[in-house]
Amino acid sequence: MRLTNQEVEAKIAEAIESNATTFSLDDRLLTHIPDSIGCLTNLVHLGLAGNCLTNLPDSIFKLTKLASLRLGSNGITNMICPSTGHIHVLRVPPEIDSAELAITWINWGIHPSEIAIAT
Repeated sequence: MRLTNQEVEAKIAEAIESNATTFSLDDRLLTHIPDSIGCLTNLVHLGLAGNCLTNLPDSIFKLTKLASLRLGSNGITNMICPSTGHIHVLRVPPEIDSAELAITWINWGIHPSEIAIAT
């Protein structure tokens, strides 16, 4: 079912008020995600699969507790890395449906928790 921008904003406002940890806008034929998504700071799981998205707002990087992000069946072509500010394009097999699995896949099976961060 398609949602209007106003309906999306209302759903986000409801989720903010309830301190939601899970939020889904899957299969809504959305072409845009509003910046207010970044106000859902308690989110652990976010579903945006099955839309018509080509990018995500920078505010998505405020979701520091996010453990899974479903983006399948979209036209996502780029994301901005929060640590470098650079745009990265990553294509992974279609069965990979989370950031954790994508990072593990791209690093030849090494789980993100095993990767040392050099600063």
